[in-house]
Amino acid sequence: MTEKAKLIEFMHNMSKKGFCDILEYVMNNRGLYYNEIQQYAQANKIVSNPASITTMLNWMVSFGLLRRRVISDVRPIRIRYNVTRKGRHALSIITSIHF
Repeated sequence: MTEKAKLIEFMHNMSKKGFCDILEYVMNNRGLYYNEIQQYAQANKIVSNPASITTMLNWMVSFGLLRRRVISDVRPIRIRYNVTRKGRHALSIITSIHF
């Protein structure tokens, strides 16, 4: 995929409802577990389908906006997400251009 195509895909996904809300929520809480993010998204009606959260988080990880850490020394295995430097920078740019 070319850099231009990646940028177009990035901007398209960033404009989706709730995307920035979730990124900002994770950043403001200095990292969260998957189930905490899912509960927030459902309580605030950001998504109607719980599977949408997984898709959004995976997309943010693939673009380097979130870091995904699997905690396997506990049962059940837990997944923790933290905002990366790139994610903080992207969020600051996006929030600065919102009206």
